[in-house]
Amino acid sequence: QAQVLTLKDGSVQTGFIVKQEAAQLHLKTAAGQTHPISIDTLQSQQTLPISLMPEGLLQNLTPQEAADMIAYLSGLK
Repeated sequence: QAQVLTLKDGSVQTGFIVKQEAAQLHLKTAAGQTHPISIDTLQSQQTLPISLMPEGLLQNLTPQEAADMIAYLSGLK
């Protein structure tokens, strides 16, 4: 699930935690970049209640096009 991290310097980072260690975590952003963040710099951490996927993204696709796109994206892992 997507996370919103507020850092002690007031900045906010949003993404997915891909690795968590004792002293730091690694956050992958929507841009595909992974950023190491020190646990000591965290002020708060919240789970986003909604998906990062834009609303209505699949709306204009046929069921077959949507299935093809999901199959393609699943293969990128």
